[in-house]
Amino acid sequence: MTWLKLYIILNYIVVINKCERGGGSLCYQSVKNIKQTTSFNCGPTTVLQTLYGLGSASAVDGSTDETKIATLQREYNVGSDGMYVSNVVAALNKYNKGNQTYSSRLGSGLSLEGFADNIAASLTSGKQVVLHARTGRLKYYEGNDYRHYLSLDYFDRSTNTVRIVDCINKESPFYLMC
Repeated sequence: MTWLKLYIILNYIVVINKCERGGGSLCYQSVKNIKQTTSFNCGPTTVLQTLYGLGSASAVDGSTDETKIATLQREYNVGSDGMYVSNVVAALNKYNKGNQTYSSRLGSGLSLEGFADNIAASLTSGKQVVLHARTGRLKYYEGNDYRHYLSLDYFDRSTNTVRIVDCINKESPFYLMC
């Protein structure tokens, strides 16, 4: 998959502040991969993955990942239609112990360079990126075009390579280098 294809499939990107440009050629943060517990709670699961990377997962009630996901799911009224982008942003801002805030940007409203700059700036400033994607072009979804949250925690601008951390409900953690 090329960087351009990844750019096309994204609906939203959640980034820190509204960065104009930024990041170096190699930008990364760590995202813990957690398997979602239902077919529709990728939003709360991706929020929790991100909170682990921010060092803030302990702020969510629960003693296990499953109970923390359930807390987020209940608090943001996540049903079979999933979690709204605005609620992903709200949850990240509520539980993040840091002093910076998350906001959302519509990926299709950015140029390819602007999109890349936002990802690089977010990662460089210590914030993992949350993507709200359409999965139809990701091969392992076999053409199924779901709306799905993914984490992005690595971007090498010199090779246009990203790492996606997917909470998809599979047997083992799923990482994808594109």
